[in-house]
Order: sequence, then structure tokens, then C-alpha cells
Amino acid sequence: MTFYHASPAILRPGDKVEVGHLANFSEVPMSHVFFADNLESAEFWAEFLGGESMAEKLGYWPEIFIYEVEPTGYYDPDPWCVYYDVPGCWRSTEPLTVLTKGKAT
Repeated sequence: MTFYHASPAILRPGDKVEVGHLANFSEVPMSHVFFADNLESAEFWAEFLGGESMAEKLGYWPEIFIYEVEPTGYYDPDPWCVYYDVPGCWRSTEPLTVLTKGKAT
């Protein structure tokens, strides 16, 4: 199965996406990393991260990349996405390994 992670970070294959970084949408460090098992959901999050609310917060329109990633441990469904019916979204307390160079959205 292919997994995807949307982020404004510039990552390379082999890099790790780890918990503890500030969230893209708040000032709180994340206790999970988030990813999707389908490109449509990854594109939803890319739009969310690069959308108008993020531009207002940052003062510019960020470039968002979608990376293919591999979970390194246990993961479970993202409860927010289950509640709002965004399919195929997951979270983990373990790092994700970046597999491919990001594609700009």
C-alpha cells in the first residue's frame, strides 16, 4: 500500500517525519504524524495546509509538497477524519520514512 504525507517542509528520500514538531495549523507540538493511504485525501490536506487560512496566518501562500512515505510502526485511523468522513487518513506516534521527492501541489 502507498501512503502519502502533505507538508510545506522540503524533505528528501530517507528523511524522517517525526512527532514533536509544531503543527502546520497551530502552535502546539504534534503528538502524532499524519498521513493518508490515497492521493485524494493527501491532496485534501495539501489544500488545507496551503489554503487561505494558512496564508493569512503566515502572510504568504506556502508551497505544499506531497511525499510518499512509509510508517515505521503502529498506526491507527485519524479520529478527526473518521468523524468528518475524510477517507483513508491515519496517525502514528512513530516516524514516517520519506520514500520519494515531494511533488508540489
